[in-house]
Amino acid sequence: RAAHLRSLMGEDVLKQYLATRERDRDVDLAALRLVSGGRVNDLVLGQDDAGPVGLHVGDVATLQSTVQRMGIANRAAIEPGADELGIVLVAHAIARSIHWTPHIAVVYSRPGGGQTQDPLEFRPIRMTIGALIARVGGARDDVHPDLTLYVRVPHTTPSQDATLIRALQMQIAAGHSAALVDLTYLTYSYAPQAAFVQQLVDAGIAGKLDAYSSWNTDANSVGIALGEAISAGAGRRTAKYDPIAHAEFLLDRYIDDYLYHTRVRPQVNAELTAQGVSEHYWLAPDVAKRANARVRELITPLSEDLLHRIYPYYRAQKLDVYLPWPRTAEIRSDITLAPRQG
Repeated sequence: RAAHLRSLMGEDVLKQYLATRERDRDVDLAALRLVSGGRVNDLVLGQDDAGPVGLHVGDVATLQSTVQRMGIANRAAIEPGADELGIVLVAHAIARSIHWTPHIAVVYSRPGGGQTQDPLEFRPIRMTIGALIARVGGARDDVHPDLTLYVRVPHTTPSQDATLIRALQMQIAAGHSAALVDLTYLTYSYAPQAAFVQQLVDAGIAGKLDAYSSWNTDANSVGIALGEAISAGAGRRTAKYDPIAHAEFLLDRYIDDYLYHTRVRPQVNAELTAQGVSEHYWLAPDVAKRANARVRELITPLSEDLLHRIYPYYRAQKLDVYLPWPRTAEIRSDITLAPRQG
């Protein structure tokens, strides 16, 4: 198969690609030398959407061996994922600024859940989650945690879902911090994720979580949830917690990961396909304009209803959801909430 792909690609294109990979690896090695020389305190090299097989595996091995040889394993890491690293490192800086090491427990929705393999990552999720806990400045502690990260994995049964809901209810009722990451998307099935969010809403706890994240790779989703929950925890510990800002962020996650990707995007894509537009990752200007209007038409009432159900004490001063680029792969939400009067 490799030989066939090589023939299709052509030697010139292949040489350019391999040269680009070599250049990128050399840039990473140069960054590691900055850490070794003391010019950079901490470095994370993020590798997004790269599975356990491919040319990148050799590059990762080279970088990891370099980290060990330089003796900088406590200050440099190569991790799956990239989208989450901004919020992870900002949360780390926030926690460090108040001299807080968050102790984090991890609970999977079923036995063996930590062995789940994200097809776009090069190691099981338990290893990625453990590394993200370290990157966010935390420590794994399943006995006396400041925060419990609940991870819903594919193939969780209805009875296990019920147990997870009860655990979240008890955690919240006891006044403890709980973050939820739903990774059932890794099987590319939207229905289980949507059904579970509905259970959270019906149970009255969707708006009481410290973080929710889904519809993304393991590293992206977990990193976002940890960053949000730790930021909230730091705010409470310094009397700077802003519940409205927290609600705006959490509502954005539900609108994006739940409403858009499980309900609105499939419908918009189906309508585009019926109109003869089969490529949804790059739309012609006129098609993008129509798609954007259709997204707003579908998602605005759903978002307003969700806001009312999970935050009945807030109203939307601004709630605008739209396509930031001419494709249907993602949305942007501009949200401003205020206390509801009366």
